[in-house]
Amino acid sequence: MDLQNLQKNWDQFGKVDPLWAILTKPEKRHGGWDLDEFFQTGVKQIRELLTEIEALKIPLQKRAALDFGCGVGRLTQALGDHFETAHGVDIAPSMIEQAQRYNRHGDRCRYHLNETDNLALFPDNSFDLVYSYVVLHHMRPEYALAYISEFVRILAPGGVISFQLAVEQPTTPLPESGFQVRLEPIDAPTRLHAGESTPVRVRVHNASDAAWSAPTSFNPRSQPRLGNHWVNLDGVVVVQEDSRADLAESLPPGAETELTIVVTAPDAPGSYFLEFDMLEEGVAWFASRGCPAVRVAVNVQPALETAPQPAENAQHDGDPKAQADPHPDELIMEMYGVKVETVQSVIEAAGGRLVEVKVLSGGDWMHGLYTATK
Repeated sequence: MDLQNLQKNWDQFGKVDPLWAILTKPEKRHGGWDLDEFFQTGVKQIRELLTEIEALKIPLQKRAALDFGCGVGRLTQALGDHFETAHGVDIAPSMIEQAQRYNRHGDRCRYHLNETDNLALFPDNSFDLVYSYVVLHHMRPEYALAYISEFVRILAPGGVISFQLAVEQPTTPLPESGFQVRLEPIDAPTRLHAGESTPVRVRVHNASDAAWSAPTSFNPRSQPRLGNHWVNLDGVVVVQEDSRADLAESLPPGAETELTIVVTAPDAPGSYFLEFDMLEEGVAWFASRGCPAVRVAVNVQPALETAPQPAENAQHDGDPKAQADPHPDELIMEMYGVKVETVQSVIEAAGGRLVEVKVLSGGDWMHGLYTATK
């Protein structure tokens, strides 16, 4: 998700099940958290955090603390028990509204809505402690790393940054023999209107001697993926990057599955080939490794004229917030990992120093607990 979609998604989490979205214990879903029990977990967690910092022999000042990705204030409220001021920042308006409602510290705890990919609302050297837990791995790595750089900027000299971030799991690229597939479009269209989108089912047979992996929590793309191009009658690719579809489960050699990919016709009417191919993202399309792609002839007709919007709805044109909110079951909790070396280089480039990183296992993934100073 880009930042705008991330905000919309988490704002909806804040409306339908905010406490579970923050602490995702299965038995606590659908309003299962007791409010006092929920906030008490924050009290315990911050107490343990401060004990760990003390054990590192870092003399921590307790003037101002920041809780990044504060949600409804579970950790911000606990920080308010120890610091002169505790600030919570979040991207979701619904979370900030509830955090303000649950605030028991008055002006000692302050909450901020931040809709940008930086923390420019805070000046340099503002906080003695910057803390973030189970937040950064829910956003694309480029956003997480940018925020980590900002953590260093807003940290007071001698202060402490402590955050959790999933560790990227290594992937094994396909061998050359793995780029073999048989594709069979099942219900590809022969006629579309310009700009029209439609789902197409494609039977995918792994004709290679390598197993293909399905997406995992921290490798959210399958290996490989189904994609498509649009090619004109002269053989020129006019739309290179149209759509993708991932495997739902791993596909061993000789096995087959059915994928659905949503294709969108070119904007210009004319005769085209809709070309299906597999790819290993960032490596190669199968056709470039000698495995022929599959083409279907499609006649693209002029776009259908759409009825003009009623005047009273005109103000919603192009406004993403005017679109319907997703159903709770459609909400996405994205997960990404970043290499420890990458995180360390970002901290150091921003002027910080990594004091400690603990890499711990957690089910089918690993996460790093980072402590840094400046």
